[in-house]
Amino acid sequence: HLWPTRLVSLVVDEESVQERALSRRVDPVTCAAYYRTPANEKVNARLVHAEYDQPEKLKERYVLHMSRLEKVAHSFPLAFRTVNGDLDIGDVTQEIKERINKPSPSELAQDADEEDQLR
Repeated sequence: HLWPTRLVSLVVDEESVQERALSRRVDPVTCAAYYRTPANEKVNARLVHAEYDQPEKLKERYVLHMSRLEKVAHSFPLAFRTVNGDLDIGDVTQEIKERINKPSPSELAQDADEEDQLR
């Protein structure tokens, strides 16, 4: 059986999600998302707020995501890890790497069994 050994969830509160999404605008021509004003004035003139980024839609998606996330965490408790997504991007990246690289208890136990077998 193939089971995940690492599941990393970025934890961000609903208020932060709203704030980030409301700052996002989309170019309907290229479908590219912008969180800052682009240098190109033609592109800037085309940018719109997507319907799916409206506050009521964001709330629905956030609630749905959290309910599904609970099921994932419950299904894979040994693999499930969280990272605070509100940290600086460099810190988030470092935290993710640490969560991925840290051996799980079952991996440590397997390593110990393999060492015993080699003796």
